[in-house]
Amino acid sequence: MFERTWLSGTERWSIEVAGHLDPSRARALVPQGLTVREEVEGAEIEMLAFRMSGLAPDGLPWIGADYGEVLFRLGVEWKGQRAWFVVSCALDRAGVAVAAAGLMRYPVRRVDRIHIDASPAHWRLSAKRRGGEVLRGALVPTGDGSAAPRPVRPVLVRAGDTLFRVPWDETPAPRRWQAEVEIDPGSLEDEALGERARWKSALLHEGRLHRCGIATGV
Repeated sequence: MFERTWLSGTERWSIEVAGHLDPSRARALVPQGLTVREEVEGAEIEMLAFRMSGLAPDGLPWIGADYGEVLFRLGVEWKGQRAWFVVSCALDRAGVAVAAAGLMRYPVRRVDRIHIDASPAHWRLSAKRRGGEVLRGALVPTGDGSAAPRPVRPVLVRAGDTLFRVPWDETPAPRRWQAEVEIDPGSLEDEALGERARWKSALLHEGRLHRCGIATGV
C-alpha cells in the first residue's frame, strides 16, 4: 500500500492491544503538527507485539532475521487521515535494533527476549531483561478465527526535530481472533509512555505478512 517497502517477512504471531492514555500525557509525546486522536475514554494508543520470521530484503530471503518486537504507538491525525505515531520500539535482537534505529528512525529499547506463546485457549506475551520480566500479558481468544483486520495506517516517527514516515504494509493473516486481555505492563511501558495506559481489547493474528522500508522525512 505504501511505497518504498523493500523488507518483508511473516509475523508468526501478532498481538494488537487497543487502549487509552491520559490525553495530556499523549499530547506531550507527539510533535507539533500532529493532533492526538481522543475518545471519551482518553487518547487512542496501541501496543503491537509480534514474533517476526524471516524479515529480509526483497530477493534475499536467505539472510532473513527472526526476532521479537513490541511497539507502542499513539493514534494521531496527519494530513487529514488517521495515522500512528511511534513512541517506543522494543527489540530482542541486536542487529535488528541497530537497523531499526538507523533506517526506520525508531526510538529503540533493547530487551533480551520477547516471547509469544499461542494455543487455542490462551495466548501469553512476555518481554524480559536480565533482571526479570518487564512486560507480561494474558489473552483469551474468542470467535472462529475470522475477525476483521484493522485498517493499515501511515506510520510516523520523530528523530530530533524531523518527522519521518516509515513505509509499512500488511497482508491480513489467514486467521484472526478478538481477545480478552489482561496486561501487567511493568517497566517497559513506564519507560515508553511515562505512565500506565488502560488496555481494553486485543486482536490476535496468526501468519500476517509484513512489509516495511527506510523512513523518509515528511
